[in-house]
Amino acid sequence: MKNNLSCKETEFEINFCCNTLCDKYKVKTQFMHLIRRIEYLEKELALLKTENEALKSERK
Repeated sequence: MKNNLSCKETEFEINFCCNTLCDKYKVKTQFMHLIRRIEYLEKELALLKTENEALKSERK
């Protein structure tokens, strides 16, 4: 059995080993992508809060 992380659907070797490896790899990749997205959104939120506070203080 070949440990093929790309798991091309055209290959016959989409076997149990390949599928479990790919599933774990894809889940890990998606999870890491979500973590990076959350980090980005947290930075954006902090920026927006700073801008909001600045606008509030300008109004006073």
